[in-house]
Amino acid sequence: GNPRIIFVRPLVGCRRDAMRKPLHILHHRLFSSPSTPYRLFSSPSTLAPRSILYEDNHLLIISKPANCESQESVPALALSHLRTKYIALLHRLDKPTTGCLALAKTSKAARRVSEAFRSGRVSKSYLCWVNGVPSPSSATLESHLTKVDGRPRLSADPGHPRASLTYATLWSGGGRSLLSVDLHTGRKHQIRLQLSRQLSCPIVGDELYGPSSSSAGPGRRSMFLHAAKLALPHPVRARGDVAVKAPLPGHWRVLPRAAVDKAREFLSGD
Repeated sequence: GNPRIIFVRPLVGCRRDAMRKPLHILHHRLFSSPSTPYRLFSSPSTLAPRSILYEDNHLLIISKPANCESQESVPALALSHLRTKYIALLHRLDKPTTGCLALAKTSKAARRVSEAFRSGRVSKSYLCWVNGVPSPSSATLESHLTKVDGRPRLSADPGHPRASLTYATLWSGGGRSLLSVDLHTGRKHQIRLQLSRQLSCPIVGDELYGPSSSSAGPGRRSMFLHAAKLALPHPVRARGDVAVKAPLPGHWRVLPRAAVDKAREFLSGD
């Protein structure tokens, strides 16, 4: 039969019957950018080896480039790479976001890793290049999110889904800062929204939540939000997490040298 592309919804409190949602997307696309150090896809039907951060019989974790749809192109290309009829996308990254993206190669792995997401046993750390200098330099941001006209918005209503993250300033200069962000909840656009609205430090290049002055530079439309680290319990092995790190994308080379060095230092640490 036709290949099955499954999205596993790893949200806290979701109904069991809503865990999986067929995507019905079987086409293949090639996304690349001159600013990225490598292509996710070496051809329209294969994954480039350098984009694969981890793979075994149960999991596939890749480094997603900017301007690639998590829910569309990635599963389709993964199916072609695996030569199998099953792949499950375990979480999403926004289209302009780069970095670690996990997929399951079996239904058992999909169920178990999805449960790990819901129970808070998955660790996700990001690097962000933002406008402004955060005050304080590190803190935990707590809020609630809702939707207005289909777009996420901050809410003071505790009945709305909780959003929580912890940030730390790694470097500042020239009115911009490099932040690390540990994500405690996984809401749509959460990091982008909380940094912009709560911290008044929008991500550089974020055309949705940042001012026009937040552009990456003349002729550049890249957003500087990178899913740098991902750690999750292995779905079969009784002991040990799978921990991966995604190298910095090529467009981050426009940052000051000291900021790039701090980002690489963050990636080299545990």
